[in-house]
Amino acid sequence: MKRIIVLALAACMVLGAALGASAAEFKASGNFVLNYDSLSYDKAEKDYNKFSQRFRSQIDMIASENLSGTVYFEIGSLTWGKDGAALGTDGTNVKTRYAYVDFMVPATPVKVRAGLQAIALPSATAGSPVLDKDVAAITGTASFDAADVTAFFARPYDTAEKSFDLYGATASVKVGPATVTPYLMYGSEKGNAVAATSTAAAIPAVDAKIYWAGVAADAAFGNLTVGVDAIYGEKEDDAAADVDGYFVAADAAYALDFATVGVLAWTSSDGKDLMPTVKAENNFSPLMLVGDTTKGATDGAGLYDTIGSQGVAVRAADISFIEKLSHTVTVGYVELDNAFKGDIIEVDFSNSYLMYDNLELFVEAAYADVDADAAGNDDEIVKVAAGLTYNF
Repeated sequence: MKRIIVLALAACMVLGAALGASAAEFKASGNFVLNYDSLSYDKAEKDYNKFSQRFRSQIDMIASENLSGTVYFEIGSLTWGKDGAALGTDGTNVKTRYAYVDFMVPATPVKVRAGLQAIALPSATAGSPVLDKDVAAITGTASFDAADVTAFFARPYDTAEKSFDLYGATASVKVGPATVTPYLMYGSEKGNAVAATSTAAAIPAVDAKIYWAGVAADAAFGNLTVGVDAIYGEKEDDAAADVDGYFVAADAAYALDFATVGVLAWTSSDGKDLMPTVKAENNFSPLMLVGDTTKGATDGAGLYDTIGSQGVAVRAADISFIEKLSHTVTVGYVELDNAFKGDIIEVDFSNSYLMYDNLELFVEAAYADVDADAAGNDDEIVKVAAGLTYNF
């Protein structure tokens, strides 16, 4: 009997050790956004108002400090009365945004992330106009005394009609009060010719090589912070004319007792010399309507792209007279020479009230006076939004 008990205890110890070795800690985080959004165009006599919502949840499965996995799901953005938010509320609207594994390469300082993940080129101002998207990729990062280095491979597209691969590297270096991050990225795009149909024009074969070189730099001097972005991009295409262009932005902000005042200015090549980007829309967002700085659940709320534009935006942020209630006012002037041509004067007003530590109520408004749109018409655009964000 004693022998049986000893064997049973030994088996339990082995089983417990095996279970302990394979156990992982689970952590959940995310946010829920619900908002009302109204947008009106004066000249076109067009407007819409809608309720939208979005839920995002990230689950981290942590085996150790050297190994973990992450999945990130999204439901939405859902517009009430449509798709999965119509009567009955059933819909196939669950999206997988991230699904990746993180691990340290043994006996090295290199951390690898493989799978669906967010890739963003460095920016010290208002976001990267070239690449800031979720994509299938492999990323390697390492920290040294002199710099933090990152290299990545990403595959945005791979279909019967088109394939597109990206290779990039960044190096972040601390120089006194400044951090300087130069980077390079190369893209290889290939596509098969597609014959014309009754509803679509013929698409020529693609064999393009795209190069980007840029630098992001930021520094802090007491209450003053400054940032600069500079990018050059060139596309060599056997099936079309080669294009090249640049994008430069600078931002400065000074923290006062009652607010943080700042100015953002940018310029870029325009007309036929637009800098190539990975996607048509970009994530450089100085304003609500020029770019997209809204808090709501509506994706792609910006109306005007900033590639092929130049402008300036002056802001006063973190204005607060009542505890947990803050305001931001931004005024911008933009000249467009891309799909749209003309001048825009925009005024944004954003308010945030932290009802609880994890619950934010917000009210936003934007007004834009457009000198000329794509059809050459003057226009006035008004946007009003209100909603809440629950972070967990």
